[in-house]
Amino acid sequence: MARASVAPPVARPVAAPPIPVVPARIAAPAARPVAARGKPERFPALDAVRGLAAVAVVGFHAYKDVAGRFAGEGSPADTVLYSLDWAVVTFFVLSGFLLYTPFATALATGGERPSSRGFLWRRALRILPAYWLALVVFGSLAHPGQLWTVDGLLRYGLLQQIYSTDTLYHILGPAWTLAAEAAFYVALPLLAIGLAAAVGRIPVGTPLARHLAGLAALVLLAVAAVRIVLQPLYAASSQDPNLAFFSLPGTFPLFAGGMLLAVLYAHRTELVGLRRRVGRRGRVLLRSDATWLVLAGLAYLAGLRFEADHITPWHTTIGMLAAATCLLVPLVFRPQASPLARLLGGAPPLVGLGLVSYGLYLWHWPIQELTRTSILAVPHTWLGFATAFLAILAASLVPAWLSYRFLEAPVMRWGRRIVGSRPSPAPAAAAPPAPGHPRPATAASAAAALAEADRRAA
Repeated sequence: MARASVAPPVARPVAAPPIPVVPARIAAPAARPVAARGKPERFPALDAVRGLAAVAVVGFHAYKDVAGRFAGEGSPADTVLYSLDWAVVTFFVLSGFLLYTPFATALATGGERPSSRGFLWRRALRILPAYWLALVVFGSLAHPGQLWTVDGLLRYGLLQQIYSTDTLYHILGPAWTLAAEAAFYVALPLLAIGLAAAVGRIPVGTPLARHLAGLAALVLLAVAAVRIVLQPLYAASSQDPNLAFFSLPGTFPLFAGGMLLAVLYAHRTELVGLRRRVGRRGRVLLRSDATWLVLAGLAYLAGLRFEADHITPWHTTIGMLAAATCLLVPLVFRPQASPLARLLGGAPPLVGLGLVSYGLYLWHWPIQELTRTSILAVPHTWLGFATAFLAILAASLVPAWLSYRFLEAPVMRWGRRIVGSRPSPAPAAAAPPAPGHPRPATAASAAAALAEADRRAA
């Protein structure tokens, strides 16, 4: 269904995530960024977060598309239910953290940067096969005229639908976020190289401060590109200027929330020294899950207020970006000690839901669209919404599991074998520390330092 105008991401009716992220897991990476050296680091709680975000996307579409937004547009209940759409921000933040962490760690420790070719190969294998299967099946059943043309195959098959209002939400509606993820994947190795070069040229500040300054500069450039370049270009070509918010510069600030966590995580030995300056009470607050949950809750409530007052959609997006970033802090920095991390990461159903969340995201839309005028013709009431939500969720978990078990996981194993069979270059020697700065520590020593700091603060 064509739309006359396009609003910025997250405020629109179609939500989606990441890959492997995550994205997004709605196209979101597995929750195990590979350190520059050593064994992969795992964050099981992030898989659980991705699974819950995928369920939120299903709930959003059940409320808006099947139950007919019965609560009444603008009512408190409607504002809360419609905010389920914001789960897409969580996918983008997860992707930014998980995918940039290996690059950030290499920069922080002087280690070897991940191979761009291997990175892009793994991302392509993670997102494209499952997406192509869902696209071909649903496109052939519901939109053959749009899919089976040269333009349709190229535009939808290569995830280029976000650059035109005529295709933005068509066929697999939530796939607009996959297109945003794909653009981020392609750009990330180049962004990492550029950040490394910029950080190395900044003459003052600690390594962490220089890294943060480089990331902040990228965010400012992205915002300027949207406002000064892309929106005028879209307007000049008779397209909706808000399409600019779906481009890489438009979505980059959302990925940057996760990249911020990756930078802090990569420089966590430096954070130990900073924590000593805040005093014992400050360290206790920083270690407390309650601190970050309260901050996340306040940011979420601010987003709800902006949404209820119909303020610019990006105000609500910023609120959810802050909420998602705060929520992930204890899960990332205290994955073993945080009660919240243990609760989420120690719940096999939630972790398993995260593993199949990409398939859940892809297949809930076809199931909903093929059945909502017949089997799912529910009354526009709370009972109708609950019925539609549970039915779509249960029905979608079947193809999601099949997709993960027989397509996604085998393809990723095959991809790892292919990459692993190629000869690896000899590891480069770590660069000597800059004058006045300590030598970067390994991930293991960083974790030990944080644990010791926590012990002293207890």
